[in-house]
Amino acid sequence: MVGSLHPDHEPARHLGLLIESLRQQGVESQVFTTEWASSWFFNTNGVHAQTTGAIPETVIASTAGNFIERAERIAAAIRAADIDAAFYHADFNEQITARVAAFRPARLQVNVAYGTGMDADLFDGFIHVKRQGSTASHHSTEPRIWVPAPSDIAERVRACPPDMRHAMGLGEAETVSATLCDLKQVSEPKYLYVVTGLLKVFPNHFHLFAGSGDVKAIRAAFHAEGVLPRVRFLGAVSDTASVMAVADVYLCPFKRSDEKPLLDAMGAGRPCIATRDSGDPGQDSADVLGIPEFVADSEMSYLQIAQGLLRDAEARKQASALIERRFNSEFSPALLGRKYIEFLSTVQSH
Repeated sequence: MVGSLHPDHEPARHLGLLIESLRQQGVESQVFTTEWASSWFFNTNGVHAQTTGAIPETVIASTAGNFIERAERIAAAIRAADIDAAFYHADFNEQITARVAAFRPARLQVNVAYGTGMDADLFDGFIHVKRQGSTASHHSTEPRIWVPAPSDIAERVRACPPDMRHAMGLGEAETVSATLCDLKQVSEPKYLYVVTGLLKVFPNHFHLFAGSGDVKAIRAAFHAEGVLPRVRFLGAVSDTASVMAVADVYLCPFKRSDEKPLLDAMGAGRPCIATRDSGDPGQDSADVLGIPEFVADSEMSYLQIAQGLLRDAEARKQASALIERRFNSEFSPALLGRKYIEFLSTVQSH
């Protein structure tokens, strides 16, 4: 169950990979969409939102009537399909989907939360796409697990033009590092010290910041050190593939951030460096990265690790191999189906 199949809807972008992984495990899927993007409460034009044809076996809900009537029809369709287990890819703000879940049309119901989960007695278990959701305290005692959204970042990076650096104005760069996050997470002096140190040691090195936020203080700090011309602020990016295609090293922010950029960097095989945040256990980038030699305990050791990787192409190659093995063993899209099935077994035995 998904609210919309519009290409810009995050759950819709990931469903295709999940369905293929389940199929490889011998499990067939059927997709039901509430089409909430077509209208809200009452449909006034009867027109469906733009959907993608990449997902087969899809039941697109009628937009006729109010949201309760629409939910009743979808619930009836799920019952008629004799579904064993229903995964609701939605947060609590999707009221049509929440109403469908309230009708309990499937024997087992699992909420797949991309942000604030539904966390109600409508579900037998919870899958959290973001690590923070699985580690936060909850009233519900039902099973829950963190399973990151699948990423085909490696394929998208390979599809980028080979002259991507020239296209992004980085033709003079010998090496490039990148950070993707809200800029307030990299505005602290310790982090700017690391990036400045790299830019000073390597005169042909460039750094990219991708993310929204106020750049004034960060630009001023780099300007004062004379390295601003080799820093690029890309703003918010909808697809990280172009950034990963030109980056040699990914530098995690010191402060806790969304793990998705780190997972994209790992999926693209980019050497990554992280720090451990002892004040927020269970949510460290270091835990996601999972390779001790790339986890720093201070800004100085962070800088030393980064310098070693930028100085030696062979070291970067070896680091990439370690990163790829870690990603493929824990976070590969091919593992999704097995993880979902194993979680269902946990739910059934709970």
